[in-house]
Amino acid sequence: MKGQGRSTAFVGFLQGVDSDRAAMACLRRGLGSVGDVPFEVFRYVAPFTKNLSEREEAAFLLVAGLFALHPEVTGKGSFGRTMAMIAGDAAGRERMERRFLSLLDEREEDLGYHLRQIITLARSSGVPVNYAGLIEDLLRWGSQSRAVQRRWARDYYGEGYADEEAP
Repeated sequence: MKGQGRSTAFVGFLQGVDSDRAAMACLRRGLGSVGDVPFEVFRYVAPFTKNLSEREEAAFLLVAGLFALHPEVTGKGSFGRTMAMIAGDAAGRERMERRFLSLLDEREEDLGYHLRQIITLARSSGVPVNYAGLIEDLLRWGSQSRAVQRRWARDYYGEGYADEEAP
């Protein structure tokens, strides 16, 4: 399994275990730092992370825990779009902007804490998340071009502005 196919298959697998309360509780316990992830979490993640680096495996571990917090999935849109949907109207986007900009500037190893907070907001707002896309973006987060962060910013600021005057 390579690339996005692996991410999509993994999210499909997670959707298949979302009614298993014990599995979901186990995955939520994996939301600590990578070194603190209980080994039992690997029962669910390891089949999808063969031949991946520790860094790549960490992205799958993080997303597994985030999914267990909020197992509502969509197959489209970047996380920037997700955050715009959580924020709602222009006033909400303005309130969410500081959190969003902070997220874009985070180092890869610090993303988990911030993503967990945002996924909790998504859950309370009923906003689904493109977890397969999130995995792929996390795998590319450290790129010098910052293409992921730029796409998220375009999606965040572009979402909903079509019906309003440009800022």
